[in-house]
Amino acid sequence: MVLWRKKKEKCKAKKCFLKNGSVFLQELIADCNGISNPIRMFSSDQIFGATSRFDRKCCLDENMDTKFTWYKGDIEGRPYGIKRHTEQWYVEEDQPAYNDIVLSARVSNHNGFLKLMGSCLEFPFPVLVFEDLDYRVLNVGGSLGCEDAPLLLPWNAHRFTFSVSDGYPVGILEYVKGLYEVENLSEVLIDPMMMKDITSAQRLEVEASVLLALRCCEERYEDRPKLIQVAKELKRVETSSLRDPLF
Repeated sequence: MVLWRKKKEKCKAKKCFLKNGSVFLQELIADCNGISNPIRMFSSDQIFGATSRFDRKCCLDENMDTKFTWYKGDIEGRPYGIKRHTEQWYVEEDQPAYNDIVLSARVSNHNGFLKLMGSCLEFPFPVLVFEDLDYRVLNVGGSLGCEDAPLLLPWNAHRFTFSVSDGYPVGILEYVKGLYEVENLSEVLIDPMMMKDITSAQRLEVEASVLLALRCCEERYEDRPKLIQVAKELKRVETSSLRDPLF
């Protein structure tokens, strides 16, 4: 019985690897313009061993009803942060899980981003393996880790932090979107300090950047540009401004 179950798991892992590998390769080639970006591949046995088969005790976040869950575990004696996408949140055609690994690979060498060490494609959706987490995400209780973790921050500090970092940007976004919808976007650009000594080309550059930012905030995934498209558009805007500085 045990041998049959292991054989079944291996068969499922092989099918997942072939499916995920195909989609992942397409996304990686498209994002990197064909430039090689090798990523280490971990096996499902290594992931299961590091997380005790995704045991809750290895979980870094008490709220598992999310699109992904963070785990902490050791592989070959080295600690890692392991990110698993939650299957029930996705359908087979969804791309966010694959985009996640592609974008993580692209930015992993930049300061301020977790370094992507590798991935495992032997699950229904890719499992990402990052460097050891020096910092963890605050859970809903204001502490770090699972339910039995000590309270590291007082509730008033937890509440204040999120009220400033979340509420204010949302309000600004809705305000700017409203101005755009009534064709009054220029109202955003009337700050005397910001408009002082600004050329017409620079003004157009600001307007183009605002419109691009609004496109990135579209509700539907299909309507939002990919990161590589945003970078190319910003480069185009910058180049146009430098080419016609006095316009």
